[in-house]
Amino acid sequence: MGEWSDKLPADERWERLLARFREVHLDSFSSQRDEVLGQRRTFRVGFEQRLRDRWGGALDEYEVIVEAALMMWWQFNKRWFLPARAAGDQKTICLIDLDARCLRVAQEVFALLRSGFAFGAHARARTMHELAVVAFFIRDNPPQVAQRYREHAVVERYKRAVEYNRTLPQTHAHLGYESIEEETLRGLAQRRARLREQYGADFLNVPHGWAAAALGKRRPTLRDLEESVGMTHHRPFYAW
Repeated sequence: MGEWSDKLPADERWERLLARFREVHLDSFSSQRDEVLGQRRTFRVGFEQRLRDRWGGALDEYEVIVEAALMMWWQFNKRWFLPARAAGDQKTICLIDLDARCLRVAQEVFALLRSGFAFGAHARARTMHELAVVAFFIRDNPPQVAQRYREHAVVERYKRAVEYNRTLPQTHAHLGYESIEEETLRGLAQRRARLREQYGADFLNVPHGWAAAALGKRRPTLRDLEESVGMTHHRPFYAW
């Protein structure tokens, strides 16, 4: 009992206990890894087959819809992306990009559904709804809104870069991760400052600040965008 003595500080007792737990269980797992993984894979195959036996028709219908949408996107992208980029058509470029992201998420939803992860699939479906709302909003508004949407990405990139550099020394520096160069941060900060000067502070401070002017609201929300494009009927399913 010496190494687990109650006289030790609680934190140290926990550290020793976890170290012993890792030692015993990781050694045990390492010696039986192939057998354990084989059993797990056999169970997974059987589970997915039972799931398909029950829900195969619905899964097939979903997959057909996604594949049809993918084919339509591919044809549209092949026909319009390069002309849109040459013409500086930000709205078309935005819609092609949002459609591609929606399709990628739709395929993630399918992968989760066929493996039985319904809650994960629903979380990704929420993302798909958000992307669809943004796409309809951009479609229904002047090209300047698409321009603001694309420019707003700089705000998020700067925020993530600053947070990454701030936490790196305490988290992942010892694993070989490198900080983002100061030159890159300065470039993002300068672009962010120009956006603030051009569009105001609200553009920077709220997730949907790019839509503020079009909606006439200082701090627009996803619900505001839904109401604007007539998609509030999806809100109950989104909020499930």
